[in-house]
Amino acid sequence: MEFSIKVDSAEVEKYLKEFPAVTFEQARAVYAKAVLAADTETKRNATDVLNVRTGALRRSIQSEVIGFDLHSLRASVFSGAYHGSKPVIYAPIHEFGGTVKAKNKYLRVPGGPYLNIPIGENKTPDAGVMRMTARMVFNKGGYIRKSKRGKWIVFLESEPMFVLVKQVKIKPRLGMRKAADRQVEIILRDLKNIVGED
Repeated sequence: MEFSIKVDSAEVEKYLKEFPAVTFEQARAVYAKAVLAADTETKRNATDVLNVRTGALRRSIQSEVIGFDLHSLRASVFSGAYHGSKPVIYAPIHEFGGTVKAKNKYLRVPGGPYLNIPIGENKTPDAGVMRMTARMVFNKGGYIRKSKRGKWIVFLESEPMFVLVKQVKIKPRLGMRKAADRQVEIILRDLKNIVGED
């Protein structure tokens, strides 16, 4: 799933309608600068705020400026496929937040279905990347047992590898919309400089 955030506003569009056509290339450069700044800020969030694991989300963040005249000029920052990859399907939930609910896994476990969340030694210390999938754990003799606190845990030998949960709430932390919104005032300022307004 690709999604896109426009870097503009009704105020900017209204302002551009009064621009002379000859300023198109300058206005396009203003948009390109703004969308690059929003792109950079979003990538920084993907790295720092979300604690990058594989880097796929960060690599999926892109920007573009389109249009052949002032009327059609548009800029956006978006998450999409890159270098022949598939789109990062979890990008929208990191931008907008939401709840991921279990659908069809662990149906035979009482209270199922469940999501499995890697824990303990099944996560790398720095990035928290999952070391082994559930399939790998079960192929090596993994088993499910209830903890003293009443949670279902997937073990490999005596090591806890996953905790089973019904759902996970994701906070909106990518910040693509905020990064784009921050550029609107800068776009207006730079457009005013083109025509010499204070």
